[in-house]
Amino acid sequence: MKNVKRNIANEAEKLSMRKYALMLGVSHTAVAKAVKSGYIEKGFNKETKKIIVAIANNEWGNAIKEKNNNVENPNIEESLLTETLLSEKDLPQVRTDITFSEARRRKEIYNAEIARITAYKEQGLYVEKEQVFMQLFEYGKQIRIALQSVPDRIIDNVMIAKNRHEGHQLITEAINEALEQLSKPPRL
Repeated sequence: MKNVKRNIANEAEKLSMRKYALMLGVSHTAVAKAVKSGYIEKGFNKETKKIIVAIANNEWGNAIKEKNNNVENPNIEESLLTETLLSEKDLPQVRTDITFSEARRRKEIYNAEIARITAYKEQGLYVEKEQVFMQLFEYGKQIRIALQSVPDRIIDNVMIAKNRHEGHQLITEAINEALEQLSKPPRL
């Protein structure tokens, strides 16, 4: 009676590679490679081609389970475009089983989004953030140069001014002139 129970217990512990892979959440080829590479030696019965679950878990499976539990979901960057056809339902998710028709639907939505962005680029309605930053930096340089050149241009006139009020007025006019020049659309 004891032997029968022990044999039943041993049989319950043995699984095919596919079932064992499903239990771990990996592909059956990963299990086959683990057996072939020697990660699972004692946990594989060569005669029956079955995985002995308890032994295989100690050799390889527990480490894989732990690794799979520690996997974090990647952060999905938010779209820079204000109007998008994609919804949260369409964003990729880790470990989800989707049907072929759902995958096809998502692919079509992504293709439509890419076509929309391409059309915006061709019309000049879509600009890259780096280009905007570069142009702002160049314009900032022009502002700095224009304002820093004011003292050099007017220092002699300020020095010969008859009083403080006249010197102040010369400086104010020079700054206003520089700002007036900068208010024209920049040529970058």
